[in-house]
This record gives sequence, structure tokens and C-alpha cells, in this order.
Amino acid sequence: MAQREYVIRIVNDAGNGKRKTVAGDDDNTGRTAQSTQGGGKRNAAITGLVAWRTVKPWINQMATHQLNVASIRDGSTELAQRRQFGYQIATQTIGVVESMAAGFAVGNVAGAAIGLAVGLGHTLMSYANNQQIINERRNLENRSLQMNYIRAGARGSRASYE
Repeated sequence: MAQREYVIRIVNDAGNGKRKTVAGDDDNTGRTAQSTQGGGKRNAAITGLVAWRTVKPWINQMATHQLNVASIRDGSTELAQRRQFGYQIATQTIGVVESMAAGFAVGNVAGAAIGLAVGLGHTLMSYANNQQIINERRNLENRSLQMNYIRAGARGSRASYE
């Protein structure tokens, strides 16, 4: 089987925040004008988040592929499920950190706190939805088992359902 090696390089070249004017200033001194897009910690953080959002789907695709072929390669479904669970927890953690970073880039500590609250709220909603799906499947399985017992006549007294 061929071994794959992935190399991801993220370059954030924001510059130093200065740019030359294209046609010069009115006084024709050729001074550099202050950029509104390049400098500062906030702009660098936002640029980094945009770069991360660009690369993230590629990383997700590679990791998902490796997880999908794990049970075929290793022959262990349980190990593949453990890896999938670990990946799910890692992606949820990364999502919360992303929300915090975006909040910090926009609104410092208060924005980071809001980002944390949004990220945790999203994670908790995901857990609640998954629990509801599990409960629905359990109820459906119980109903189908009860119907099978009735059809087989293994429920006890026949008089109770005739």
C-alpha cells in the first residue's frame, strides 16, 4: 500500500502596514501612506483566521479519508470508532478555539468570552441533538421488538392482546 505524506504550508505575509502611494501625494514627495489593511495585531489575527479557514477543509478531507479507511486497513471496527470519536472531540474543540480567536480578533477579551459562549453553545446543542437521535432509535427498536414478540406469541397471555 502506498504511503502518503501531506505537507501543509501556511504563509501569512501581511507586510509591515505601509504601502507606497501609486501616483504620489499632492505635494509629490513620494511618501508612504499608512495602510488600513496590513498592520496591527488585530489585522494579523484576522488574516491568520482567514488563512486557517482556507486550509481547514483540506485538512478535514485528509483526516476524514484516513478515518474512513482505518477499519478496512486495520480490520478493527472498534478501533475505527474510537478514532472517529477522538476526531469528533478534536474538531469540536478546534471549533470552540476558532470562535474564541475570532471573538478576540474582533473584540479583545470580551469578544473572546462571547466566542467561547457561542462555541460551547454550539457543542452543547450538537450533544443534545445526538442524544435525541439515540433516544428515537432506542424507542423505535423497542417498538419493533414488542411487535415481534406479539407476532411470535412470546408475550405471555394471549388474552392480553386479542
